Amino acid sequence: MREKRLEIGTAVILVLLPIAVILSENTVYTLFRLDAAYSQLIVDAAMFMVAFVLNHYWIKVKVDPFNTKKPVSQFLNMIPGIVMLAITGKFSPLGTAKNVILAIATVLMVAIAEEFVFRGLLIPVMYKLVNQHLFIALIISAFGFGSIHLINLLNHFPMYLIGAQVFMAAATGMLYGALYVKTHNLTLPIILHVITDLPIFFPRPGTANAASELTGNQRPLMVIFMFGLFLISCLVAYLQIRKTKVDY
Repeated sequence: MREKRLEIGTAVILVLLPIAVILSENTVYTLFRLDAAYSQLIVDAAMFMVAFVLNHYWIKVKVDPFNTKKPVSQFLNMIPGIVMLAITGKFSPLGTAKNVILAIATVLMVAIAEEFVFRGLLIPVMYKLVNQHLFIALIISAFGFGSIHLINLLNHFPMYLIGAQVFMAAATGMLYGALYVKTHNLTLPIILHVITDLPIFFPRPGTANAASELTGNQRPLMVIFMFGLFLISCLVAYLQIRKTKVDY
């Protein structure tokens, strides 16, 4: 019973850690009088270091940062994630950033930190917690990843937009999780995560508020579409991992 409680506590900490980091972003640059432009880079670097230390001294999960075996098979397992990026327009031309180096460094740090926490650590922890049901572990990890966007409730984002963000993140989380489980290569979901976030850090003029300008009829359709993508991602992820054996 004590071991089960520790596993539950670990899972809760891993899910709440990114949310705590986001909430601390404004405090960081106010307290230390840093340029606000550097705040996200700093707090995500801090999240990675905290998660790394927790894993080293407490969680003790083996994370596979890179794997050179069966490169063709690894690439084939990336295809669902690549298709998802294409469907959601992530390969569209990018805009510009005021500080290109800072933007690139930030998008890399965000991807590394979040993939390390949600794929590298949370999936193995949840796998043990749910009695070695890998697909359930992936779903919980994916919704933990999606739950980050609930923080936008504090920013007074419309509910339909938050719902769409949660389902979209959960959909990509399923595919990134299945990719990591199949390839034992955290670098691959990190690459896809970077591509996912590039439009945020390199926005094109006129695209920043496009989703918030949807009409009343379009809003529920957007949420339904994202929920549909999530269900499809669940099916694809299940087919990818159904015969996969892991040793967590």
